[in-house]
Amino acid sequence: MLPRNPALPLTLTLDACLACAIILSVMPEPAAQPRSSSLAWRAFQALALTIGFYALALGIVVILVVLFFAQFATGHFILMISVLCIVGVYSIVRALLPGEPAKDPPWALMTAEEHPRLFEKIQTIAAMAGQPVPETVYVLPDVNAWVSTRGTFLGLGGRRIMGIGLPLFRLLSVSELCAVIAHEFGHYRGGDTRLGVWIYNTRAAIGRTLMHLENTGTRSGQMLREPFMAYGRMFLRVTHDVSRQQEYAADAFAASVAGNRAVATSLQRLIGYEPALAISWDRLYSVALEDGYRLPFFAGVDAIVANEYLAKRVDQYLQARMADEKEPTLLDTHPPLRDRIAALVEQEPALAPDASVATSLLDNWDQLEEDFLTLFMSPGDVVGLKRIGWDEVGEKVFVPGWRQLRDRNAAVLSGWTIEQVPALWDTLRANEGNVVDAAGNPQKGEMHVELSRSLVTSCLYLCMLDAGWFPRVTAVDGVTMYRPDQSMPDCCPGELFFGEKAEESWREHCDSVGITGIPMSGREAPAAISATETGPP
Repeated sequence: MLPRNPALPLTLTLDACLACAIILSVMPEPAAQPRSSSLAWRAFQALALTIGFYALALGIVVILVVLFFAQFATGHFILMISVLCIVGVYSIVRALLPGEPAKDPPWALMTAEEHPRLFEKIQTIAAMAGQPVPETVYVLPDVNAWVSTRGTFLGLGGRRIMGIGLPLFRLLSVSELCAVIAHEFGHYRGGDTRLGVWIYNTRAAIGRTLMHLENTGTRSGQMLREPFMAYGRMFLRVTHDVSRQQEYAADAFAASVAGNRAVATSLQRLIGYEPALAISWDRLYSVALEDGYRLPFFAGVDAIVANEYLAKRVDQYLQARMADEKEPTLLDTHPPLRDRIAALVEQEPALAPDASVATSLLDNWDQLEEDFLTLFMSPGDVVGLKRIGWDEVGEKVFVPGWRQLRDRNAAVLSGWTIEQVPALWDTLRANEGNVVDAAGNPQKGEMHVELSRSLVTSCLYLCMLDAGWFPRVTAVDGVTMYRPDQSMPDCCPGELFFGEKAEESWREHCDSVGITGIPMSGREAPAAISATETGPP
């Protein structure tokens, strides 16, 4: 018989939810499974956790439905209980429904007809893994590679796809690229893409449930989140351990194909050079694209890889990272780099070592680079891009942008000269809204500070341009200024006034590079000197 106290069912229900949350949240960390744990055991873990989540969700829904109708049976209708039941059932059921089916990404394709040597390697590695060749191979903008299965139902069936980052073909040797490809086939070989469907869908369902309950904005919604939060923590602990096991197994297969050295160096180069390549893309290549210019992408990667100073910095970064890496958190699906390298066992590779650059596997890399640009614009716009070299990007892309920003802010720059930059910088930062971007829009907060910095830097470079200096842009150094008859200053001029240098030091610097007295609002550049006549050294 149902209790007559109408508040009791609510109390019991919430107590049960909170009890589940407390019990699950204090569960000890699951012991890491051996790296050789079988696919059957990993499949059982993923399936059990998936079933457990849906059982938890449906159990709470049943309790809420019973509680809602129990009010009518007892003749006691309480608004608070009704809101809890309606909001809870709606949020949970809505979250359990699957989202839109995944669509094929709009990335450029690589085919066996266009690149037979690359696909010969892919076919060879697929045969070693005992797996079919992916039906579709994409070229990516990332310093990364991955595999997936599209159109699968609970890990069954579906169409296999692979993605390979365009920078990898210039960053890696043939052996290192084969190691990367073999690693991805290791995921197919271990059934990871099938397990991934269960894991991914359950993570997504947990996330949607938490989001919907959070968005209710009610105390009841917040309280119902607790059991899902606790289950989510447990789910992440277990499945991320599974994910890390998958990485070790994929590395081991890659080492059997290409050798442990190729696996280790490919990991190091991907992790070490990814920041420099990302910065080069964001600050240089994509800026040129927006202005209608196409830079030689592979040439930029070559410059980054060939730079000795950057190579030393990458080596120092990797050594520091491997020495200071912490244990993986719930958000880390990959083991630490040092552990992955330490786990590799030296063995004779199945493929003969090949130290040549991986672009040797491409038969038409220029066309591939053009196809790659369709990730960011329509094919018609790609055809209309003007090809320029890295030695032209400063004059044709950056100088017009600097001038546009300076002209937009002519009023606030009026009366200031280059040696007064420290005082100007303080004035601009202190007066929010007095600087506008190239479109004429003011900014606030940190965006205002960054816009002010960009304005001052742009004016500084234009003043140097007026004094006979020229912009030089490289994929490694970004934008610097040079003059054929004068060596570069010891540091970027901006460091002198953005840092802690005294105003007197800045004035001395202006005198040393010949820019004293030039107005920040600009003047006509000397007509007798042009960058095309002198050219970069």
